[in-house]
Amino acid sequence: MAGKGSWGLWWAGAWALAASAVASTAAAADLAVLQVAPLTGVSGGLGWHMQVGAQVAFDSVNAAGGINGQRLRLVSVDEDPGHVANQVRALTEKENPVAMLGTVRSATLDELLKRNLLQSLQLPVIGVGSGALAVHRQRDPLVYLTRASHGDELETVFRQMETMQTNRVALLTTDDKDGLELQELAKELAARHGIKLVALAAHPADTAMVEDAVRAIQKVPHQAVVLASNTAAVAYFCKLYRKDRGTGQLVALSSAEATQLAQVVGKEAAHGVMISQVVPNPRNARVELMREFEAAYRKYGPQDIEPTLTMTEAYVNARVLIAALQRMPGTPTRAALAKVLAAGDVMDLSGYRIALHPEQGPRRSTSVSMIDRDGRVVY
Repeated sequence: MAGKGSWGLWWAGAWALAASAVASTAAAADLAVLQVAPLTGVSGGLGWHMQVGAQVAFDSVNAAGGINGQRLRLVSVDEDPGHVANQVRALTEKENPVAMLGTVRSATLDELLKRNLLQSLQLPVIGVGSGALAVHRQRDPLVYLTRASHGDELETVFRQMETMQTNRVALLTTDDKDGLELQELAKELAARHGIKLVALAAHPADTAMVEDAVRAIQKVPHQAVVLASNTAAVAYFCKLYRKDRGTGQLVALSSAEATQLAQVVGKEAAHGVMISQVVPNPRNARVELMREFEAAYRKYGPQDIEPTLTMTEAYVNARVLIAALQRMPGTPTRAALAKVLAAGDVMDLSGYRIALHPEQGPRRSTSVSMIDRDGRVVY
C-alpha cells in the first residue's frame, strides 16, 4: 500500500537535492514575497515546482536591476495545514511582504478567507494553484486567479473525448468537498457531450491511497478514466491500473504534475497518459513568454530537470506580480499593489494575456497533451 508517507519521502528527497537552486539572501532593501505551499508530503512536488518557477522569474528580474533597484526575495515555507493563517500572519509581521504567491490547496485559501486575514493584512494573493470550484467561485478582491478551473479543464477533456467517440468514462477524485463537487459538475458536463460517467471513485484526500478506487473502476466496463487528484495519487493509480491490465485511456487533470509521471512510476506505466494543461507548453518557442521562460530557466533553474507545467504556471504568476510592481511609482507597498491589480487591466506578458477578473471572460484556455513512450510530454 502506498500512503502519504512513501510518496512524501520521494518528494522530500527531490526537494532536498534541489533546494540550493532556489535559495536567496535576505537584505534590508529587498521586496519580500510570501509563498506558503506544501514542500513535503503527497503534494510536496507541486509546492517545490511552484517555488522553482517563481524563483526563476525573480532571479531574472533581479539580474536586470530588480524593481526600481529593489530585489525581489521569495520567502517560501512548507505549509502547515490548519495553521496556515498563523504562518502567514507571523511571516507578514516578520518580512513585511508586498504580496503572496501561489497557494496550492483550496483548503489553504479557504482558511485565509474564513479568518479574514487577507483583508486585515491587505495582502494580495496572485495565482492559486488549484482548479477547485470553491476557489473559482470566491470573489475576494485581494485574490487574483490566473488559471482555468477544473470545470474548464473537464469541458476541454470531454470535448476531446467526444471527437474520439469515447462515451463511457470513469472519474477519480478525492473524497473531500472539492472532489465531491467536481463529481457533480462532471456529470453535468459529460451529459452535454453525450458521455456517460459509468464509475465515480473517490479516495482519501491528501493521500495516494487509490487501491480501492482502482478495483471499483475496473469492475465497470469503461473506455477512459479521468484522474483529478494529486501527483502521487495519479502516479500510483496509473501503476496499479496498468498492472491490473487496465486498457482505458487515462487522462490527468492539472492538479497533478503529470510531466513527472514517467520519472515516478516508469515510462511504461506513464506511456499514453493524456494531460490537461492550463499553461502553454514551456518548450513552445512560438510564444514569446515561453522563450523568455526557457532562457531564464537555463540560467537560473535546476539543470537536472526539464521545466514542468507547474513551474511554468508559477513563472506566469510571478511575471504578473512583476508587471504590476513595474507599473507603480515609488516604493511598492501592499496597498498600492492591490490598487494596481484591482484596476481591472488585462495583464499582457510579452503577448500572453492574463485576465485577473471574472468579468473579463475566461482566464485561460486549456489543452490536452500526451506522454510518449520515452516519458516525455508531446504537446
